[in-house]
Amino acid sequence: MEEKPWIVALAERGNRRAGEEARLHRLLERQISRAGVDELPDPGEPWLQLLAAVDRAYVANDRDRYLNERSLRVSSKELRSLYDELQDRAQTQLASLRDRFEAIVASLGAGLVVVTGDEVVDFANQPAAAMLGYSVEELEGRNFFALTGLSPDTFDEGHPNEFGYAALLRTASGTSLPVVCTARTNEQHETIIVFIDQSTRYRAEVALRRSEERYVLAAEGANDGLWDWDISRGTMYFSPRWEAMIGHTHPLPHVPETWFDRLHPHDEQHVIVALSDHIEGRTKHFEAEYRIEYNGGGWRWMMARGMARRPSPGQKATRFCGSQTDIHKRKSLESRLRFDAEHDGLTGLVNRTVLIRDMRRMCDAMSTGHRTTPFALLFFDIDRFKLINDTHGHAVGDQFLCAVAERMQANSPADSLVARHGGDEFAVLLREVKDSDEAMLVANAMRDSMRSVFEIHTDTEAGNHEFFASASIGVVVAEGSEWTADSVLRDADTALYRAKSDGRDRVVLFDSTLHRLTRQRFELANELERAIADGAFSLRYQPIYDLTNNTVTALEALIRWQHPTRGLLQPGVFMSIAEDSGRVAELGAMVIDEVCRQAGEWIRRESGPTPRITFNLSAREFEREDLVSQIKRNFSQWLIDGRAIGIELTETTAMSTHPAVARNLAAIRALGVPVYIDDFGTGHSSLATLQRFAYDTLKIDRSFVTGVNRREENMTILRAIVAMAQSLGMKVVAEGVETEIEREFVLSAGCHLAQGFLFARPMTAENAETLIFGETRHHTGSRPAAIRTDELPTLDEDSITLTSD
Repeated sequence: MEEKPWIVALAERGNRRAGEEARLHRLLERQISRAGVDELPDPGEPWLQLLAAVDRAYVANDRDRYLNERSLRVSSKELRSLYDELQDRAQTQLASLRDRFEAIVASLGAGLVVVTGDEVVDFANQPAAAMLGYSVEELEGRNFFALTGLSPDTFDEGHPNEFGYAALLRTASGTSLPVVCTARTNEQHETIIVFIDQSTRYRAEVALRRSEERYVLAAEGANDGLWDWDISRGTMYFSPRWEAMIGHTHPLPHVPETWFDRLHPHDEQHVIVALSDHIEGRTKHFEAEYRIEYNGGGWRWMMARGMARRPSPGQKATRFCGSQTDIHKRKSLESRLRFDAEHDGLTGLVNRTVLIRDMRRMCDAMSTGHRTTPFALLFFDIDRFKLINDTHGHAVGDQFLCAVAERMQANSPADSLVARHGGDEFAVLLREVKDSDEAMLVANAMRDSMRSVFEIHTDTEAGNHEFFASASIGVVVAEGSEWTADSVLRDADTALYRAKSDGRDRVVLFDSTLHRLTRQRFELANELERAIADGAFSLRYQPIYDLTNNTVTALEALIRWQHPTRGLLQPGVFMSIAEDSGRVAELGAMVIDEVCRQAGEWIRRESGPTPRITFNLSAREFEREDLVSQIKRNFSQWLIDGRAIGIELTETTAMSTHPAVARNLAAIRALGVPVYIDDFGTGHSSLATLQRFAYDTLKIDRSFVTGVNRREENMTILRAIVAMAQSLGMKVVAEGVETEIEREFVLSAGCHLAQGFLFARPMTAENAETLIFGETRHHTGSRPAAIRTDELPTLDEDSITLTSD
């Protein structure tokens, strides 16, 4: 070693024995070697300088100060005088230094062991012993590698990381301790091993790895794409899943424009606003739904969520991370549900909800003065649609309704709204009309379009069907601030009802007269309830004559309501109200009881045959489960049989598919009660329908008899009906005969039974008794003498037209 001048000066001052000098030399050499001192400072206070250098070396070397091997060789000549002079002081100072060194080594957070060339532990600090589960004394003198399971080749063949060699050390309890270790070998072939406990870090890494795995699994399970926007750098990371969601299999440019440039034009603005609000701190979270361009074409619905990171609260965000979720199926389902909620499932037209919503908007605009243009509602009802369902089944009926909807759309104005209100009711909303004339013009044109034949194609054995249909239409023109959606719909329904009452296939415009009649109908409905409770109903009887001998063969019982202020009301005024209110069955039951009672009384009074009494039953009454039992009960009470009465029903009732109708008809026929088909010719009955049940009599509707302008045509129809009925063993009664010409007309057609004002108006039971039991029972003139009666209904003509279907 190069001699140091200050060391020579110290040596000259000393005067010590050679043995002591040699011993001190070796002691210092060993301590200085362990301290890793490269060179000593200039002389000052020699021993203090030496200790300061050693101390600085400890501090300077920190973690590696015990691991660095240095050889500080000092010539014995140079230290001879120093050893002599400082022998006593060196012992004390070195002992203190040793204590301080050992304290530092013991206080290290790392384990430190010195292993000899024989792999035996020569020195171990307290942390090393504690980590391995031994005491210091138990470690020293034992084979370190055999004890810990660490391979001696670890430091030669292993691959160090930035901290050292990763290894597992076996502890006294048999568990494995994860460590990072380093090793240095000195000239004495001692290996100094330093190892740091990594269990806490290992657990943290395991927890982090598991957390990352959970996050990855959650992201994969949620099928979400991830994005990470470094706002300060202007870069944006998109995960492979994010790119795949928009149809890309190759990486896209990692810039914000990759996202923003693909947004749907209608969604771009609100997405940018939502992003800006969150970046600027105006919202706690970012969330937005949008459509994004798909690489394969079209648009896909997505939802993005995210949260920004800020250097400190209140500062602008520098980083923005989030996810993207594919919500296309959900949006498609929502769109479908919204469509289904607003459209009719059968025809595809908008439904009543949309119709009322649009009318409400227009009414609100008129009430606030934002709209001055009138609008109109055309309310449609398909005439006799129930007959199509009853005859051909609901499948054909549904196809017919679809065909009606298509025709209505094809013939409605371009800016109108066509809706299905429900059942066979449709509506056309004319958003703008000049006046009622324009609305009526459109309504009449659409009504005319409905008259063309409808061809319904089916895959069943029945094949294709052709229907000739018609529609009744109620029209309302709304203008002014007093209208509401409900009032428009209500008044359109009133006008529709009037159109059907007037004979169907008509267009009726709502006006003040209809409003008055609607109010009357409402009042009449309330009064009907009290009338039923008070027994304000009675029967009138109109005879049916045999024209060949001018005798009464039967009497038709007709119900009348003795109204306290409006006089005697006919069924056309109140029966539809009774049906709507569900009270028609009570009226029917009252008629059955009274007819049977009257028939029994007349039979007991007259020893010979008496005319039977017929009465009408509606379809709803024929559906009663107790109908036949009530008739049987009356037969037993009044001692009569089925020949005493007759039951009349309309063609529509006769063709009903309701199981109770056919069952009750068969049971009534089994009791010997004759069954009449009333108002024949106004419905859609067929020969097959008449053949399936043994009806006794057809009553031809008055429309084939009244008037003589179409005499030849009506004569042909009458003769055909009479011939058909006779071929089926049925009798025929002509209704509505009011003049001698009409009497001769029906006779010449082969019809020998007639009913009408020419012979007699409906009369009380007392007048009927006079007719059938008094002097007027037989007549020898050209026609029966009419029984005059002043019991005609005292009500206005408009009220009479309010009949039911």
